[in-house]
Amino acid sequence: MIRQEYSQKESISAQKFPGKEPGIRVITTDDSALIRLTLKRYLNQFSDIEVIGQASNGLELLSMVASTTPDVVVLDVEMPVMNGIEALEQLMCTHPVPVIMLSNLTLSGAEVTLHALELGAVDFVVKPQPGVTMAETVEVLAQKIRQAVHARVQQRPALSTSRQEPKDSEARSNHSSEPNESRRLSPLQPSDRLLAVASSTGGPSALTAFLSAIPQGLPLGGVIIQHMPMGFTTILSQRLNRIGDYTVTEALTGSRLMRGQFLVAPGGYHLTFDENGVATLNEGPTINGVRPSADVTFRSLAQNFASQITAVILTGMGQDGFAGSKEIRRRGGRVLAQDERSAVVFGMPRKIIESNLAEYVASPAQLGAYLGERVVQ
Repeated sequence: MIRQEYSQKESISAQKFPGKEPGIRVITTDDSALIRLTLKRYLNQFSDIEVIGQASNGLELLSMVASTTPDVVVLDVEMPVMNGIEALEQLMCTHPVPVIMLSNLTLSGAEVTLHALELGAVDFVVKPQPGVTMAETVEVLAQKIRQAVHARVQQRPALSTSRQEPKDSEARSNHSSEPNESRRLSPLQPSDRLLAVASSTGGPSALTAFLSAIPQGLPLGGVIIQHMPMGFTTILSQRLNRIGDYTVTEALTGSRLMRGQFLVAPGGYHLTFDENGVATLNEGPTINGVRPSADVTFRSLAQNFASQITAVILTGMGQDGFAGSKEIRRRGGRVLAQDERSAVVFGMPRKIIESNLAEYVASPAQLGAYLGERVVQ
């Protein structure tokens, strides 16, 4: 599944990116000398990418970044002396630079990767799995490097020890994935607002800010399409469920649209809904190079819920969600978009804004607040 998804979506040679600036300066960080050597050998084969340094731990990375000012950093997590998360946190405070994480396709790997994205990493690449070669993985990495160099990275204040990421067991004990007393669900009513949210690169942080800002108790339900591999959307759903007043859960075939709940499309599957708000997952062809695709979900919602829908287009590369948003507007729905200043990558919202589909353009937090002020009555 991962091989199919990423080889179709990302396996594009450097020659297919006309106009990209040559010589993107990259530092790679991994405690394995073999991995460092392999990454350098493969990445330097691309005419527009140059590996200018290699670090074996986070402390070496910080020193290199301060002296060489790379365009992009590739960062592993498990390293001696200073691990990737510690290095990322310091990097975002002292020398903000686009960072791509090297992630394991495991539960703990997904947890750490999502935390890294929340701390400021712009993207991640899954390390080679059975049936996927290092060459294929590095080709995915090369495209993400080309995207990351244009990402907007903001400097962040240092986190205090009281704000550090809780251990997984601690998080599970403090934040149940089941609806609590303040999250009672009920069937979505015709008068309720249905939110259709799309995001890609930079999405986890934008989604966190957006959901946190939605006022409590509004008569709404929602669907979230975030471009991520299978497994990572499960962890994303659990993390988003810990914030705000609304339940967030990964969609299954048979899941229903409910007031007080957001359904997240699982990685590797398109998500559609029938006229009764019942979900179906399918492994149809990728759309816009991705699966799940926001356009697929948005169109199915537009056909069945028309003017009840508000589409929200957040940060991301490409234009997924554009065609679906046009259909939502055509049928009487509404469209909101993230602004350029707050977006890590402005591709998806830019297409919406330039086509005059968005009634309101702002940061994710402002979009969330706007729902209570102007959209949901």
